[in-house]
Amino acid sequence: MNKIFFYSLTVGLFFLNYSFSQTFSFKIKKDRGNGQYINVIFKDVQTNKIIEYTRIKFGETKYKTKNIFQSVILEISSTNYKSVNVTLQNIDLNEEVLIDQMLFLKDEKVIEEVVVKKSLPFKVKKDTVSFDVKHYTTAGDKKIEDVLKKMPGIEVDDKGVISYKGVKIETINLDGDNILGDNYKIASKNINVEMIDKVEAIENFSLNPLLKGIDKNGKTALNLQFKKNKNQWIGELSNLIGSSFKDKEHYYSNNYIIQLSSKSKSFSTLNLNNIGRTDDSFKYNILKSGIEYIENKDLKSTKLFESKIFSPNIDPLRYNNNCQYYFSYNNLFKLTKKTNLKINLDFLNDKINSIQFNSQLVFSNNANLELKDQNTALNKISIFRFNPEFTYRISNNMNIEFYSNNLFEKEKNSNNFIKNNNLLSNNNVKTSNNFTSNKVSWSIKLDNFNFLQINAYHFLNDTPQYLHNYLDETKNQLSEYNKKLQVYDFLFLGKKNKLNYSFFVIYNRKKVFYKSVNNDFINHSNFNNENFNTEINLKYELKKIQFSYNSIFSNYYLKIDEKKNNFFRYQPKIRVEYKNNSNKYYFNYENTISTISDENIFENRIIQTNRIYYSNEPNLDFQKNEKYTFGFIKLNLSNEKSYNFLVSHFVNRSFFMQKLYIDAYFTEIKNVFYNLKKETTNFSFRYSDYIKTLSLRTELVTSFAYNKYPNILNNSDIRNNSNYNCNLTLKLTSGFISKINFQEKVFFDYFKSENESLENKLTTLKNDLLLFVNINSNNKIKVTNNTFIPNLHNYKSYNFLDFEYKYIYKKAEFYFIMNNILNQKFWSTEYNDDYSVSIATTNLINRYALIGFDYNF
Repeated sequence: MNKIFFYSLTVGLFFLNYSFSQTFSFKIKKDRGNGQYINVIFKDVQTNKIIEYTRIKFGETKYKTKNIFQSVILEISSTNYKSVNVTLQNIDLNEEVLIDQMLFLKDEKVIEEVVVKKSLPFKVKKDTVSFDVKHYTTAGDKKIEDVLKKMPGIEVDDKGVISYKGVKIETINLDGDNILGDNYKIASKNINVEMIDKVEAIENFSLNPLLKGIDKNGKTALNLQFKKNKNQWIGELSNLIGSSFKDKEHYYSNNYIIQLSSKSKSFSTLNLNNIGRTDDSFKYNILKSGIEYIENKDLKSTKLFESKIFSPNIDPLRYNNNCQYYFSYNNLFKLTKKTNLKINLDFLNDKINSIQFNSQLVFSNNANLELKDQNTALNKISIFRFNPEFTYRISNNMNIEFYSNNLFEKEKNSNNFIKNNNLLSNNNVKTSNNFTSNKVSWSIKLDNFNFLQINAYHFLNDTPQYLHNYLDETKNQLSEYNKKLQVYDFLFLGKKNKLNYSFFVIYNRKKVFYKSVNNDFINHSNFNNENFNTEINLKYELKKIQFSYNSIFSNYYLKIDEKKNNFFRYQPKIRVEYKNNSNKYYFNYENTISTISDENIFENRIIQTNRIYYSNEPNLDFQKNEKYTFGFIKLNLSNEKSYNFLVSHFVNRSFFMQKLYIDAYFTEIKNVFYNLKKETTNFSFRYSDYIKTLSLRTELVTSFAYNKYPNILNNSDIRNNSNYNCNLTLKLTSGFISKINFQEKVFFDYFKSENESLENKLTTLKNDLLLFVNINSNNKIKVTNNTFIPNLHNYKSYNFLDFEYKYIYKKAEFYFIMNNILNQKFWSTEYNDDYSVSIATTNLINRYALIGFDYNF
């Protein structure tokens, strides 16, 4: 009944806009005479057909129309006065329409027609589009991230990652300066909409100003323009406290301050909460070094022992029982006209409690095996990151840069683990992660068309882990990775007429040492990866067609203990792009290789989780990869409409395949190198539109993925597996001229996994509905209803209901909030793969209420 009510209410609100009217405010004056009444006729702009009529008096009058007009011709007339035609175009449906006119007696001169045109909500200048934030803001929008989701061409995923025209952005600049680097989410998720005037979407973005106009790299970024353009301090203080109605107190404090001046810019934030919010996204982007040929996994050491805490596909505010303290300080000092110093500092301390259950039915060799696990976990984590960057501009065409990235992480996982109703493990896992990198870069702009850069990098990463099992000392384990990486490169790029070119030489030397000690096995592995690459890039533009050719010539020397391999490889990449006005079509082809990963360099068995053992048969042969991509992008800024279409096919012709062995208490995974083939095909389509006549923003996203891969289960022959995943998301956001607006998001997901002997299917449905009630300018209400059906085959559903009341007084906002009003205590979901069906359950944050305030300055 509850679901039917909310679905019906949504449909009703969808069509409710037809009943809402527009308000026209008339201010009609007369030069002289005794006229009293005025006739106003509303006509269609194209057909000149009469749509509506009213009669008003001279002076100031407000009239509510029976229809909604995006554009209209007003014929204003009165007896003995000359009529006036007023043409209105691009009417803002959220604002009152003001008509200010003078009527003249028939013997006076008159302007026969006045055309009022509203300026467009965007401006285009070369590679930059500037969006007017006010135009895209609707009810319920508080943070700038909420508005970014509605701007044409900009996408924000569920994790806060932002893309523009299908390309992930590098950063978000604040008033033109890069302060935050890759940790831009602290800006998009914190900065209030009211503070921002424009959002600039930038193509062919480069962090190095000397590359501007030379490097057509296809990278993107955003720039936030604040409303004031002078020395200023702005920010927000947000503090709320409350209770779960039983024995637990809840609190949320989120405060940030921004300082903008000609000499320095800073962004600082402090967050303390135990309601599920997390701010640890920065730790996953260890380094944005600009050297794309080094994958992120090559920079970071692997954590082999992990506490496998199940994270459901719902908002972390529902299940993340945390106790977080997070502080971030980001400052750019313009010391002189030639020197800049940037400092990024982050500190995170968190404690997460979780109670989880997992029931798994394994199908193997025509026999079924039922596994049941229960884990009571406490995860304590502390992270400190310090990144200083110093830039010195030697001349207008030359600079030198020093960059350092330092991350120190401590983590302790305490687990009480029950297998099949028997307590088999009570352990602690202590992890340290110490990462440091340093970079020196020298750049020179030779002329307006050529650029030269020399870089030197040095990376160190040490990740020791210790597992202590209090019930079984034989399950204790020490595991440690130690990694050193040195990189030296030379880059020359430029352009001549319609040809862009670059020549790139890189020497890369990586040393990895891994050791592990447990009761059964010892590993001591030394891995050396030395490679020399020469890369040539050519890009030719011919009117609307752009052709790119990239060739990499690589020489690798690999060694694990006494095993060696040396090989030379040519890796081509081709891209063809066609642009026609707002349309872009592109095709990519890549033929690349990859070498053995760090987690595959050791041989003997280690403990990876309380249930999983892990081992390898190391192999130094290279892995062959091919990728084909075709895409289409259409972006119509005037109509606020965009289309994205992408299809890709990835083929891997040699790789480490999993050999699985599963019994009642343990799962053993052994990775063995095979010259076999696995394939992945992806299809995605995204459509967004603003329907002006309905004041409704729509977004449709659909994707399909098909995977084919082999594995071995419990000594079987090689099994050929496949899975299909299809999902669809529909999002509707209203901007009605009324006191009620809504936002609805429907998500449908279908997953199927199969092989010769098994077929597993799973269908999921989610619906998120937000209602915004604007009682008046000072009192606002938001109601949230989330409905989840984890498996449509059994129709068991979960409903979450939240309530928020806000009272606005000048620069302060006072809140009363209730979350999880229906008090859902546990969440269960199903998932499957090529050999099992599982049900995972986790505890949720109980019902609670908060009161507090926000203060903006």
